[in-house]
Amino acid sequence: MINDQQYNYSIGVLDNDSLVLPILEHALYTRFGTNTTIWTVTNGIDAIDKCTSIDTKPDVLLCDMSLEGISGTETAKSIHQNNDALSIIGITSFSLHAYYKQAIACGMQALVKKSDVVAVCNTVDKLLHTGIPEPGFDNPTEAHIRLSREAQSLALLLTRKEALIIEQVTHGMSNQDIADQMEISINTVKTHLKHICLKLGARDRTQAAVIWVKGYKNEYNQG
Repeated sequence: MINDQQYNYSIGVLDNDSLVLPILEHALYTRFGTNTTIWTVTNGIDAIDKCTSIDTKPDVLLCDMSLEGISGTETAKSIHQNNDALSIIGITSFSLHAYYKQAIACGMQALVKKSDVVAVCNTVDKLLHTGIPEPGFDNPTEAHIRLSREAQSLALLLTRKEALIIEQVTHGMSNQDIADQMEISINTVKTHLKHICLKLGARDRTQAAVIWVKGYKNEYNQG
């Protein structure tokens, strides 16, 4: 049996539940040892930043499926469009059946109940040591190829940040809400929205959101 205490793994945890985070963190340290680097974040923007940085990119990311603002599926899809090696495990407090298709579509490698910390750790262990996803799920390379191809035409239209901003508009968030969520100034949000409207041929943020939902979002989120 492999002694995990000897290895320097890196594991990221994205969850906005303040009660769950310390439980998962403790379970992971117990299982994989204090040499393991574990970081935790509560929103998708921070997770995307950490997973796309060479200094903080983890081997495995635990990703809550139900988040405010940028959803877990949107976060996973954005990461896999730019990364062909990182394994992502969806975690949820709800029925696995409710998120199964979404988890596959956004390129995750597994879906586990977050309340079952043993199953969570076992799934992390499997992906760390074998890289083999759960049945029906893509491996990270397959997910990257599929999702990057799906996003190619949209990538020519909207940047990743612009796509994240207009997605939040469709969720009813104000410019100030978006600025707070993404930790940028409201003027920066307004500038991005002007660019989005020009690219989508919309007269204002409301029409841009409608165009996004009816057309481009489907292309961006297909799986």
